[in-house]
Amino acid sequence: MFIIPDANVFLHYKSLEQLDLVEITGRSDIKVIVTTALLDELDERKYGNRAGLRDRAQRAICRIDGWLKDKAVKRGIPVVRVCTPETETFTSHRLNHNSKDDWYIASAIELKQGGEQAEVGIFSGDIGLRLRAADFDIEAWSPSEDAQLPPSDDPLRKENIKLKEQLVSLTLKQPCPSIRFQGGATEIVIVLPQSDECNGDTVDVLPEVKADAEGGIPETDSEVDTEKKPKERTPEERQQLISAISKMQEKLIPAFEKMKPFFEIPQEEEDRYSKEKQVFESDMREYEERYREVSLRLSRILCLNFELHNDGGSVAEEMRIYLVLPDYIEWRETDGRELLPSKPRPPTPPRNQMQLGGAGAYLIDRDILYGNQFPLISSPYDFDCLRASPNTRILACNGRNLEMRVDSCFHNNFIPLTEVFIEFTGNDQPSTFEIDTEIQELHTPDVLSGKLVVKIERSPSQSS
Repeated sequence: MFIIPDANVFLHYKSLEQLDLVEITGRSDIKVIVTTALLDELDERKYGNRAGLRDRAQRAICRIDGWLKDKAVKRGIPVVRVCTPETETFTSHRLNHNSKDDWYIASAIELKQGGEQAEVGIFSGDIGLRLRAADFDIEAWSPSEDAQLPPSDDPLRKENIKLKEQLVSLTLKQPCPSIRFQGGATEIVIVLPQSDECNGDTVDVLPEVKADAEGGIPETDSEVDTEKKPKERTPEERQQLISAISKMQEKLIPAFEKMKPFFEIPQEEEDRYSKEKQVFESDMREYEERYREVSLRLSRILCLNFELHNDGGSVAEEMRIYLVLPDYIEWRETDGRELLPSKPRPPTPPRNQMQLGGAGAYLIDRDILYGNQFPLISSPYDFDCLRASPNTRILACNGRNLEMRVDSCFHNNFIPLTEVFIEFTGNDQPSTFEIDTEIQELHTPDVLSGKLVVKIERSPSQSS
C-alpha cells in the first residue's frame, strides 16, 4: 500500500514517526512515498511570512532527508522517492499544473498505473485534497485531531499588532483644526484628540482647553487626574477665561475676513472658461459623430475562437493549418479599438485667486468644488488583441488567408488554437458562412480539407 503524505501533514500535525499509520489506514504493508510536490511546497514554506511555519518546514525537510538515507520512516515502514509526474498525465486527466493538489493526484495516478494490483492512498489534513482524490477513485485518510499541533506563534506578528495600536492611539491625539463659514461669519473650531482627558469635543481656538459647563477648566494636562474630578473654578475665573477667548477671536476674525477675496473667481477666469466650454462642446459633437461612424464599422468585426481536436489514436505533430474566408470577409489582427477617436479634454473650471497663485492645489479639490461636469465616454466594445496558444504560431494573417503552425495535439484530446477577428467588407452580414479549411501534417503526405461552417447568433437588438 503506497501512502502519499502532503505538506499539510508536516506543517500542522505530529511527525509520521509518532503516528500509527497501520491503525489509521487499516493496512499492514505500508510504504511512504515522497513526491516532488511535497518537497517543493515545503521549500516554499521555508521563506514564508510566518516564522513558526518556516521552522516547521525546515525541520520537515531535514526529517525527510534522514528517512531517505535510512530508506525507512521507522521500523517496518519503508520510504521511497518518486520522480516528477509526466505532462501527459496532467493532459489526459485534465489536471492543472498550477494546483499543488493536482500534483499529488498525478503522482498517485502514475503509481496506480505502474502496477495492476497497486493500491495508492493520500494522507492529508486538507479536506479539499481528500475530496479531490475521491473524484479519481483514490483513497484518502486524515490524521486525528489529537495529533494536531498548536498554532504557531509569531512574535513579530504580535509586535506589529501592538505597534499599529500605538500608532492609532498617537494619531488620535493630534488636533484637527478647521475653518467654517456660517452666515457670513467666521468660526474657528479645533477638534481635541480622543484621549482620557477629552472625547472628541470641540472648543474655540485653544486646543489644550476644554470647557466644562458644570465644573472647572484644567489649565494643563498635568493637573488632570483621570480618577478625580477636575478642579472647580470660581465664576470670576471662568468669566476671565471667556473674556480672553473673546478678545482672541476679535483679532482672528478680521484676518480671516481679509482672506475671503482670495476665494472669489475673477471675471477673466469666467470668460476664459466660457470660451473653452464652447470649443469643447464643438469638439464633443465632432467626437460623437466620428464615434458613431467607427461604432458602425466595429459592429462588422467579430471574434472567432478556434480549437483543434484530435480524435485519432496517436499524437498529431507539426501541422500546418490553412483557413480561407469568402470574398466578402477579411482577417484582422486587431479588434479595431485603434480606430476609435480620442476623447476631447474638458475645460479647466474657473479658478479663484488662491488657485491661480498656486496654493489652491493643496487646499481645494477640483472634483469637490465643481464635480465631474463632463464624464468620460467609455467604449461599448471590449475585445482582446490577436493571441494564440503556446503551441500555436501564426505564420500569416492577411486578406482572406490565415496560416498557422501547431506543434502537437495528443490523441483523444483538444487544444485551443487562437483567437482572431474577422471583418465583413460587404454591405450584408450573413448569419452563416463557410471557411475553406486545410490541415497538413508534415510527417505524412495526407492532407485533410473541408468546409468549416460558422453560424452567427445575434440578439434581437443586434439583428435590428
